[in-house]
Amino acid sequence: MVIGQSQMMLLRAIFCHPWDSVVVFYAEEKVMEQFRQKIVNCAGALNMPIPHLESTLIPPLDQTNSIAKFARELNLDSMRNDIEVNENDMLFYSGTVLHIRCLTTTLNFENILAYDNEKGFFTIGKLDNVFGDFELTMGNFLDINNVKIRKGKNQQGVDFISIGSIGGDWQTTSVHIDKIEFSNDVLNIFWKGGRQSSSQRKKIVKDCHLLKRIFGHYTVINRNLPLEVDRLIRSGYIPILMEEEE
Repeated sequence: MVIGQSQMMLLRAIFCHPWDSVVVFYAEEKVMEQFRQKIVNCAGALNMPIPHLESTLIPPLDQTNSIAKFARELNLDSMRNDIEVNENDMLFYSGTVLHIRCLTTTLNFENILAYDNEKGFFTIGKLDNVFGDFELTMGNFLDINNVKIRKGKNQQGVDFISIGSIGGDWQTTSVHIDKIEFSNDVLNIFWKGGRQSSSQRKKIVKDCHLLKRIFGHYTVINRNLPLEVDRLIRSGYIPILMEEEE
């Protein structure tokens, strides 16, 4: 399987069946290391064994890497030598069509692991298997990502919600999160309405960028953002530091 848009979906694919082994294709070592830890955390959250895991490097295909460069960097001979695909193996992917075409034709995958909202994970190809699915809860999500939601009051006595790492490495700083919900592998952050000062808006923008960086663009959705904040985020504005109190 390939680390693509939704790591939560990849985790569910890994744990939907007791596979003999899982091979993860990755483009960035840092992302792969983080994903390895999430697999360990997920196994603990679900009380399931950690699968035998292998990984192999593939070039990225994004805004900074052209198709031509991707084709030049894809080491097909090395990939063929490192990975032996048999008729019972299957590829699960959540990324570009070019990646999946290269992998299926180069490594001769005969089966694709697909996903359907109603029946869960199933195979397309020579095999005709249905593996079903399971729901990840908010608690599972927090455990997998090693984060905690905290509730408290600021210096003015206003109730607030924050989210941060269990170890205290990072935490949201604004007091404008109204509620946090989890559904369909996505963390939904609902922001309070009303008027905010310039400093408050910048803190919200900073928190939004922080959450996207920590969880990924496809795992966090900001809901009910003030129009001015949404415009700042869309413009690419990233605040550096705000010392002014709420």
